[in-house]
Amino acid sequence: MFNTLRNNSRIIVYIVVVAFVITGAFMGYGAYFNGGGGGGTQPPSSENPGVIAEVDGYEISEEEFFSVLQQQIPQRTLSSSEIISFRYEVLDSIIEQRLILEKADDINVEVEVTEAEVDENYNTLLEENEITEEELVENLSEQGFTLGDLRDDIRRNLERSKRLTQTINEAIGEVDVSETELEELYLERYPEEEAAFADVEADLAEEIREGKRNEKVVEWLDGLKADADVEIHEPVLSAYHEYRTGNYEEAIEKFSSFIELESNPVFYNYLALSHSALGNDEAAEEIFAEAMEEFPNDDDIGFNYAQFLAEQNQREEAIAILNEISDRAGNDFMKRYQLFVMFSQLGAEEEANNEIEIIQGLSEDMEAEEDELPVLEEEMIEEDIEDLEIEDTEEIEIEDPIN
Repeated sequence: MFNTLRNNSRIIVYIVVVAFVITGAFMGYGAYFNGGGGGGTQPPSSENPGVIAEVDGYEISEEEFFSVLQQQIPQRTLSSSEIISFRYEVLDSIIEQRLILEKADDINVEVEVTEAEVDENYNTLLEENEITEEELVENLSEQGFTLGDLRDDIRRNLERSKRLTQTINEAIGEVDVSETELEELYLERYPEEEAAFADVEADLAEEIREGKRNEKVVEWLDGLKADADVEIHEPVLSAYHEYRTGNYEEAIEKFSSFIELESNPVFYNYLALSHSALGNDEAAEEIFAEAMEEFPNDDDIGFNYAQFLAEQNQREEAIAILNEISDRAGNDFMKRYQLFVMFSQLGAEEEANNEIEIIQGLSEDMEAEEDELPVLEEEMIEEDIEDLEIEDTEEIEIEDPIN
């Protein structure tokens, strides 16, 4: 399940990056509205000061990277490992956008932006920032900008957005949906035929079309990156890149060097996971055990160590670690859900039922406060609670819970 979420998040991040252009993340619209934009963020140390990565000679600056990063900071608190993964996905999406624009140049994609479109986006920016034009003019003047500067930025960003979209459309082409695909999805979605096929056919076709299109986009982007000269200079993201792309020996070398300089649970995590991926189970267990001793309350390490133990058929030991995480999980909704999934996959029925009771209680509290769960989280929980049977299994397969 977690691999599926990771793949979906890749598509989501990509789509969001296309939208960045409209919201002005790259041009720093935040500075227009709050007088600073990004002050206080400390960039990580890099071998190339001021440059996060290079794509075919194009430099991705720290300013560009952190501008996008700040625009996309999630509402919930991320764990240390999730922060690395989130930063990497943002950087990866910037790299992908750069490659799409290169392709646009190659095939001479030309677009037109109308004044009406600029006006529409300008008014949207005012509404979203809850600022009047008079207040905006004052802010701009204090920073040495004019309304013309802002409108020029909007125009440039709209042009970039259109070029991205048109280039993707030309590369992907039309996506066909077969009658067989429609029938299969209809039977899956409406097994009791509670909806007439004719009434839902168009929606089902669009869902299938978008899914196939997203798959083609990801495949196409992977091809662009495979042919590109991409170099990541930020050390931790570079090490994580090696891990994510399956270069585990390089990841081990880099994360080991980090630990020599700083005892950080994140470095232990990915060092152990890299050893495990190579089949170095003894080394992985030693690193996990050392990390658990040094960072006994780090849940990322706990989840991954529990997963590792489960894969080594050490079921009881894995459940014991998860119980320790549960004891300190409090009202952390997503952590409780994560525990529910892992307990269920381990066949720990009593523990899984306990987690689902807590989740249901937290959901009721949220509803009472008129808060709504994010759509993705809500759908995940409803489907898994409904479909997941809790039973003992001889073979336990658990995906990486932090990625």
